[in-house]
Amino acid sequence: MANSVTAYYTFDKTKSDAWLDKVKPYFAKNVTLSSSTNTEDMKLLQAKLNGIFTVDSIKIDNFR
Repeated sequence: MANSVTAYYTFDKTKSDAWLDKVKPYFAKNVTLSSSTNTEDMKLLQAKLNGIFTVDSIKIDNFR
């Protein structure tokens, strides 16, 4: 679960297509993402897992 947050918030705008390939598997199939979703370089330094929930066999993580 932590990998999804790290992948989403670690973004290098020179490698936006690679970022898109990394984060796509963490989103529902009917969610459309674009490599232009992020426009600034980002790097996740710290996150705290608040909970993991399962709804209709889908895992949902909640971070702070």
